[in-house]
Amino acid sequence: MRLKNPTYSLKELAEILKISKSGVNHRFKKIIDMANKV
Repeated sequence: MRLKNPTYSLKELAEILKISKSGVNHRFKKIIDMANKV
């Protein structure tokens, strides 16, 4: 989602994904942590 819409804010992404801004932020942090472990 972020790759397709790099200029969207967390609020805009949250509205599209139907989750909260903190939910979007939490998922991004999990993805970053997983990427750092690889």
